[in-house]
Amino acid sequence: MAERRSKTATTGDQRSGRRYTLLLRAGKLMLEAGEFLCLVRDVSDRGLKVRLFHPLAIDPTCELELGNGERLAIERAWQQGEQAGFRFIQAPIDIHTLIDESGPFPKRHLRLRLDPPLPLLVTADGLSEAGVLCDISQHGGAVAIERRLPIHAQVRINAPQLPELHARVRWRRGGMHGLVFQQGFRLDELAELAWRLQEPREVSTIAPKSERALTND
Repeated sequence: MAERRSKTATTGDQRSGRRYTLLLRAGKLMLEAGEFLCLVRDVSDRGLKVRLFHPLAIDPTCELELGNGERLAIERAWQQGEQAGFRFIQAPIDIHTLIDESGPFPKRHLRLRLDPPLPLLVTADGLSEAGVLCDISQHGGAVAIERRLPIHAQVRINAPQLPELHARVRWRRGGMHGLVFQQGFRLDELAELAWRLQEPREVSTIAPKSERALTND
């Protein structure tokens, strides 16, 4: 993903670390209310700014998960509508590791764990069975049912909260089945779907102390 240095560096900026603008870098905020997608924008070695896809009340402290599975402990500094700024709790961080998303795990699509899981109906080989959706990503999900479906089996997923989904079984562990959707979600579609499924509390506005600093110290 491309990044660029901010052209507005000042002495104050230098005190808070080098700044980069990330273009459409997906992340996952892990809150008490659930897991929610966001776009990471401006970042320094001490904090970052994200754009949300929907109203969201953000906990004072939470975690941000990146595409490589790395989790960063962050503290909310300010929030205005669908924009929010955070400080890294263990600042300064290695900003290049964050930008490159390098780490011990391969980069993958962010998965959203549903707690509690979503009840649904799974149909395969003409037989329908009740199950639950345990997690979901842009291109797949994990469904738990009693019977064991064959690898590559074609399935249909139905639930009032979801569009009808067609998928095939990619992996299986006991009654847990990993599915690949025939037609995936756009990032914004998945973000709004996860928000509706998890029913977070009302959003509040935390005003920044200053417009100058990334995390508004």
